[in-house]
Parts: sequence; C-alpha cells; structure tokens
Amino acid sequence: MSDGALRALAVLEKLASSGGLSAAELARELDMSRATVSRLLHSLNDAGWIMQQDGTKRFVTTLRLVSIASAALNNHATRSSLLPWLMELCERANLHCALCFYENATLTVTDVAEPGDAGVTTHFDGRKYPAACTAAGKILVAHQSEDEQRRVAAMGLPQFTPHTRTRPDEIWSDLQVTRAQGYGLSDREFTMKASGVSVPIFDRYDRAISALTVNIAGPISAEFISSIAPVAKSVGGRASLALGKSATDLYLA
Repeated sequence: MSDGALRALAVLEKLASSGGLSAAELARELDMSRATVSRLLHSLNDAGWIMQQDGTKRFVTTLRLVSIASAALNNHATRSSLLPWLMELCERANLHCALCFYENATLTVTDVAEPGDAGVTTHFDGRKYPAACTAAGKILVAHQSEDEQRRVAAMGLPQFTPHTRTRPDEIWSDLQVTRAQGYGLSDREFTMKASGVSVPIFDRYDRAISALTVNIAGPISAEFISSIAPVAKSVGGRASLALGKSATDLYLA
C-alpha cells in the first residue's frame, strides 16, 4: 500500500474516532505537514468519505464510512459465530458484557450485550482502547508471542486513572499474572467508572482470537471475581469448543 493511501486511512481513522477535527488539528495529531493534510482532506472530501461541518473548519466522516464498516462487520464470520455466546454470558451474569478483538496493542469492542426485562439485547459498539489497561486486552495480549507481549509492555501507558499501570515493568508483570490465572482483570484502569473480568476464546489452532468481558460499574471485588470468573470461563470454553479447539485446558463447568 502506498504512503499516500496509508496517510488517507490515518486521517479517516482519526476523524472517525475524534468526532471531527480541523486541518490544523489533524496535522498536529498525526504529525503531518499542514499541506499534506490539506491535500488528503480535499481528496477525501471529493470522494465522499468526509465533509466539512457547516460554519466550521472541522471535518467529519460521512455515512459512506459507516456503511463500509457495517458491511465488514456483518461479514466477519468469527464475530457472527460468537454473538450467541456473548448473549449467553450476559444472560447468566445479568450484567453488561462485551465481545472484543485485539490488534496492534489496541482492543476493539465490536458488540455489547445488555440484560433487560425483555431479555438480552445486543448492539454494535466499535470503540477502541489501549489493550494493556483493559481486561480483554490483557488476556489477549497475554496469549500473544513473548515478543508481542514485550512490545506492548514497552510502550507503557498514560495515567488514565490513579489505578493505571503505566510503567513497562508493571505491565509486563501484569500480563504474566493474567496468563497464569486464565482471565483478565481491569479495576478502574481506563476509567474510574468501570471494571471488568474477561476470558479468551480460542480457535482450533489454539490462538486466542477474541475475548468476552463482564463489566461492572465502579471498583471490582474479590466476591465479584469469584462469582463471575467461573461463569465467564465456562462460556468462553464452550465457545472455543464450538470454534474447534480441543477440550484440553478448557474450563467447561
């Protein structure tokens, strides 16, 4: 892929995640020259991928980007096959749950499930988070190669909350504990409003390809972990079986 195409994709991603930015803001955020950003914005605007907000200098993505993302998500075979397991976990835990995927030190939440009087409902989420401070990100990174684990740990993290592990040695140690215990924990590490427990889902090649997370508001407790982790591990284990993994080392209670 050409450098120009990669820069255009970077602009689209930044605009989509920010809710709109000016050319000057984009240049600063992406460490590009103002001239380069202006050329990219002009091309993307002409192609219908972005538009300028009325009366402002800010650019936003158009629904064309939404449609292509929706099509890609609907054709994501693994995600589609895991939605029933997300719903089962939500029903059993009776709490907000999420289906997550890992890529390049980043966690993407594709779907969330909510319990309600009429049963479990699910909807697309699409938010991204630094993997090393989320329960799902930790368990997925912990099952990557050692080189990838060290790379993610070496990046460190900003101090999102007083509970965020920011130093590479803290993150590395946390990843080792996470893999040993078989589930990921995040106790108000990205936001003070939420904590979570997450379990990996493996495919037939023993690759951790996704994770299921149970979220709660506020701090986590030992009682919550002891009650929710076995439920999550059971659902995650059976989801892994459905994807072809052998029963060895899976928690199937």
